[in-house]
Amino acid sequence: MKIPMPDMDFAQKVIESYAEDGVGGELAYDPESQQWAVILNDAEYQEYQEKVKKNHASVLELIRMLKQRWHGVNIQSGTIEPPLKNMKRLVLYLMDVDCETGKTFKVTNSFKDILDRKTKTMVWGSTCSMCGRRVAVVLDWEDASPTKKVP
Repeated sequence: MKIPMPDMDFAQKVIESYAEDGVGGELAYDPESQQWAVILNDAEYQEYQEKVKKNHASVLELIRMLKQRWHGVNIQSGTIEPPLKNMKRLVLYLMDVDCETGKTFKVTNSFKDILDRKTKTMVWGSTCSMCGRRVAVVLDWEDASPTKKVP
């Protein structure tokens, strides 16, 4: 699979990102069109896509279950079991619960920057492919400590 890229640096980052998920890729340049590209291993990319679809279907099933149990205004939930050893890709899903659609964002080093306190705020956003509603998630460091009064 050949994917056009805007420049060499971006193409190299795409190759590194896919390599983390087990998909090999090569950097390519067409001097006639002055276009950079990434050429991914077709078989590995297909296997990757199948896993992504399976994972996405699993998360949609979770959303359907939560939709039935969501009786209050807010919800926060989690599993009690840790991830399996082969589960190495951390993702953030933005889901439209009513339409049962979602967008997957792979957690990259920029996400780690907020956990390491190098970045104050991160935002992820997506437009629902069914209804057009926009969904956003904001992760932000805040000061909620009480203000000290001077005697």
